[in-house]
Amino acid sequence: MPSRVSGFIKNKQWAIPPIFSFFFPDLASRISNVVLPLENEGDQVIWPSNAAGILTTKDAFMFLSPPRPLVTWCKLIWNKALQPRKSLVTWKVLKQRILTDDLLARRGICLYSQCSICQIQGESLNHLFYECDLIHDFWSWLASFFHKSIMPGTSLANLLSPDFLNGMTSASKTLWSFAFCNALWCIWSERNKIRFHEATFHLARFKHWFLLSLKESASIHFMPCSNPLRMQGLFAVLGLSSLTVKAPKYIPVQWIPPPPMHWLKVNTDGSFRDNSTAGFGGIFRDYEGQFRGAFAKKVETLSAIDAEVLAVIEALRIAWVKSWTHIWLETDSMLVVHYFKNPKLVPWRLWRAWSNCLSFTRMIHFRVSHTFREGNTVADALANHGAFNAGYSWWDDLPSFIAGHYGCDLSSMVYYRFR
Repeated sequence: MPSRVSGFIKNKQWAIPPIFSFFFPDLASRISNVVLPLENEGDQVIWPSNAAGILTTKDAFMFLSPPRPLVTWCKLIWNKALQPRKSLVTWKVLKQRILTDDLLARRGICLYSQCSICQIQGESLNHLFYECDLIHDFWSWLASFFHKSIMPGTSLANLLSPDFLNGMTSASKTLWSFAFCNALWCIWSERNKIRFHEATFHLARFKHWFLLSLKESASIHFMPCSNPLRMQGLFAVLGLSSLTVKAPKYIPVQWIPPPPMHWLKVNTDGSFRDNSTAGFGGIFRDYEGQFRGAFAKKVETLSAIDAEVLAVIEALRIAWVKSWTHIWLETDSMLVVHYFKNPKLVPWRLWRAWSNCLSFTRMIHFRVSHTFREGNTVADALANHGAFNAGYSWWDDLPSFIAGHYGCDLSSMVYYRFR
């Protein structure tokens, strides 16, 4: 076939010969699904493993390095109530990066090694922070406040595992993570005082210092308790309540109709369970809140943001076909709103279709805004319908399964978002 690809494109649409479609129907279908740009653009080299299509040094390193096991403690050791120095020491200990004598020896710095706490065995990371008899007694004492016992064979990282935290309330889990980070920081600080300032270790004094350090962090997150006798465990010792310091903020949310006359407002949303259970949907309404159409579709996609973007693309495609020239797009995805300002951040698989959408928005009166999920309930119901029902659906009349949500928006019902 001496022809070029451009020979099968006319008026920026595919013009595949019927004889080709007859002999190669699957290939012709795949070619027809390739989105053509409305504006002339140059070819680009794509790194498919990156959503942005750009090969970075980090991507190259991750591609060449062996896969690493996932850890569960990452989000537990960083908190606004924890001083960064305490979180950093915890990270170094759990990643085995803190310079105890055994790690110094690996770097070729061999010193006389002695545990500064018990002064019996040599110092290693596991011994200093967990296996030393005095430190192990301290961990057992701390765990008893949470009605936990440290079983033989338990490692230091296991103290932040889901199995160990199982059965704790949300407030107790937060307090335990504070206690864990403060404990490691206190142990490391005590070790340095003994080694460099000739101090001595006393378990009772160390526990008292640890409680002061822990209260410094916990009092930022938890409220003081006026009656400590009503609290239990470590909360009672610290004189704190299990309630947080800041009460949750609430934001009133309601659907707002577009400006009068020509404007139509379309709310879109995506639903993603897995690659085979994903969909998107959207609804068009006028300035009186009257129903003008809705759509839903099941798709196979790689991520939730892809479903959100596909919903916007379909909404603008429909507006183009129906020659609607005043469109207000509303979505509960801040990332999608950001994509209109920075198109190159869109996943590379959707670049062409997104570029065509932007071309259309420049030819009409268009605005985009963000709403919270509580104000996007109709589009959410349509997206869920698309995810669990095969094919594509368009409704000229209001479907019954969204009538309840639609009525709430039409009556300007106010929802509240707490955070």
